[in-house]
Amino acid sequence: MTFWSFLNHWWNLPSLVMLGSCAAFLLLQAVGLIGAGDDHELDLEAHDALETDMDHDVDLDHDVDQDVDADAQGDEGSLWQEALGFLGAGRVPFMVVWVSLFLCAGFTGIFLNRSVSLLAGGYSGWWFAPLQALALACGVIGARLSSKLVGRFVDVGGRGATKKHELTGRLGVVASAVCDERFGEIRLKDARGNELLVHGRLAAGEAPLARSASVVLVDFDPERELFSVVAGPDL
Repeated sequence: MTFWSFLNHWWNLPSLVMLGSCAAFLLLQAVGLIGAGDDHELDLEAHDALETDMDHDVDLDHDVDQDVDADAQGDEGSLWQEALGFLGAGRVPFMVVWVSLFLCAGFTGIFLNRSVSLLAGGYSGWWFAPLQALALACGVIGARLSSKLVGRFVDVGGRGATKKHELTGRLGVVASAVCDERFGEIRLKDARGNELLVHGRLAAGEAPLARSASVVLVDFDPERELFSVVAGPDL
């Protein structure tokens, strides 16, 4: 039995699906890079749209963080969270976790199936479950090692996106035409150096601030997704 004919058996299906998923993902990434290189105009439009969508992205990050925090508080000891934490999710991009898991488990599964079929002179269905479990264990080990290695170069601190209330006390500048007691947009940087755009307003009776005026975020209302700001020192 040739190796290629060996692959065409049901017991290799889980491994082939995992490896195929990784191949499809890498192909899509390559096509995306090629398309980005050929279409500079699209990149420019996306760059221009980034500033407009930035506030929405920040709000989305906050919503996701709130959901994750709520889940963690409600089921802090769940096996699912422990498993993801063990694999390194939250410390490195999730792409690193699942790609390394699928690659290691997929190749290990094919290797084990091939080795058993050669040593035993054939493949018995009784071998399927224990061999797949062993392949999955190797995938978990591979994903954990990959996360530790990549974590040396990708520092997300295991925290993900900055929560809005963590921005309280930071210095920013007015990004909108004016900031008053009704509305304003504030541009600032978080502790990681990421530029953010948030909503803020002055207290009633304070003089409006013009664009580029310095402000300090003094309080955050989670229900309104709104910061209270005061005039800051001149930059």
